[in-house]
Amino acid sequence: MTVRPNGLNRRNLLKISAAGMAMAKTGTLFSEPAVPVPTGRAVSLRSPHLALQLDAATGLPVSYRLLRSGKLYRGSAPSIPLKARLFQREPHAFSYVEIRPSSEKTTRTTTDFHFQATYGSAPAASFTLRYTLDARSIQVTLEEVQEHPGFELISLSMPSLVSVHESDPNAWIAHADDGGDLVSLRDAKAGKLPLNTFWGEINGVLPVIMAGHSGTVCVQETTAFMDGTLLSVTGEAPERIASLGTTKVHRVDGSACYDMNLGRGAPKSCGNNATPNLLVEQKSACRLDFLEPEAGGKALDWVDGARLVRARMPAIPNHFYDDKFI
Repeated sequence: MTVRPNGLNRRNLLKISAAGMAMAKTGTLFSEPAVPVPTGRAVSLRSPHLALQLDAATGLPVSYRLLRSGKLYRGSAPSIPLKARLFQREPHAFSYVEIRPSSEKTTRTTTDFHFQATYGSAPAASFTLRYTLDARSIQVTLEEVQEHPGFELISLSMPSLVSVHESDPNAWIAHADDGGDLVSLRDAKAGKLPLNTFWGEINGVLPVIMAGHSGTVCVQETTAFMDGTLLSVTGEAPERIASLGTTKVHRVDGSACYDMNLGRGAPKSCGNNATPNLLVEQKSACRLDFLEPEAGGKALDWVDGARLVRARMPAIPNHFYDDKFI
């Protein structure tokens, strides 16, 4: 369970330390992390730049290896299953259920894990979780959702697609919400980004989070507009772990309460048993990019991740506000 200390907010979750981040430019020596062992059969995808290992027992990433440098990023903890949020119409109820793949299919560039979610003993929904590898990039998408009569799939929680450990050389994390923050993992406090006042887990301004170690960078961009962006730190020194993840949303929870920006202290607007769980009608997706330096090149940092994201953004339509202070 993620620890959230009193008073945690977006600013003090990631406490910037100039001394701590300076180490990212040094050659501090650490032992290479051991390759995680999947609980079930290993499923692998490989490009000329990146090797992805998945656990057939959970449908989750185990590790990512950057092939030029040999550096390793870890995925989810072994044996921890995915959780889906389901809705039952009669009687009206929501429930989180653990799910495991019922089958798997792998091609040269993709792996599909097929899931069957049950509510109690009744089949409720089926879907496919797809990983697509292209060069240094991985797309994680929710496909082929089928809901059984009387049930709806609300969301799928994936809180740890990628993780970095305090034992990883020069490990750091960054996020872009509310102006952004950057911190060495050894200086980070245990906790997670709290819910946005209006959007919950949705990072509506800039849904980009990063982690890095050993002069390499992982960038996660949540590319579906209703999906959640998750960043957490767990554990205590010297065994802290930072996790990047997402919540894949198929339907908007009609029972939830929302701040409608009616002023401080105004009651939230809440749904009831008659409020429908609306379909998002956009494919749930997020993207992972892994960067490593050229042979003999300088170590990379968050700026290189930011440049990668900026390079694929649409051009600025109007430069009126360039170099202006408002």
